[in-house]
Amino acid sequence: MKRWIWLIVLAQLAVPALAQDEGGDGGFFDLGSLGNAANVAPEFNPVAEVRTMLARANVAPMDKKQESDLKKVYEKEIKIVAKTYETRFGVPLKEAMGALQAPARGRRGGNSTRPDSPRVVEARRLSTLLLDKMIAGLRIDQQGPLRRHQSEQARIAKLNTLTNSLAVAGTPLSPAQLTEVEAILVRESRLRTLLIVEAKGAPYQSQVVQLEAQTAERLVALLDPPQRTAYAATTAGAGAPRTQRAPSRGIN
Repeated sequence: MKRWIWLIVLAQLAVPALAQDEGGDGGFFDLGSLGNAANVAPEFNPVAEVRTMLARANVAPMDKKQESDLKKVYEKEIKIVAKTYETRFGVPLKEAMGALQAPARGRRGGNSTRPDSPRVVEARRLSTLLLDKMIAGLRIDQQGPLRRHQSEQARIAKLNTLTNSLAVAGTPLSPAQLTEVEAILVRESRLRTLLIVEAKGAPYQSQVVQLEAQTAERLVALLDPPQRTAYAATTAGAGAPRTQRAPSRGIN
């Protein structure tokens, strides 16, 4: 029963990688829904995306040389994945990601594609992968604060989700519980930043999943039985996590 409850909590608290904090992600930003990309979408502009992310985090902007170097990284990496994507979906990857980057663009006459369709999900995953590699190429005084900002946005969202859900259920956190919850989420934010920066552009999602599972287990341990029941009831609609992993004991 206890394991079932904390898995439900993890489903509610987890923020998808690159969807999380910059507008909806993953990790860490939601690029929107994909429309009739093959006909109307502009090509993805990775430099503009990174530039926007830095501005949102109030981090020093890139200089012209950095932008040129990161564009070269992008062009090199996209060649590795673009052909497979186009063969599978019949849509150029650059255009598919361009549609994600500008979801507000008008598309008269196009057949929209569901945001959860395989084509959109894969385009979002690949855009996240490519942007991670570009961010890893930033100076440490840029990528460190950027990743810290993203992790903090995820922390705030998780704290609000937990406190609001329990308050609505009539079982709010006590002041002492709130202090402990905040400490747990601060720990996760700090470790999340370190995991992502130290990955240096390599995939890090499985490590983040383990960290989030640890956090969920620690949070549930703080709740009393009525709070656990109430929170499980309010989050049951979220469903179980797609990837369920045992909490790692190696992350302190």
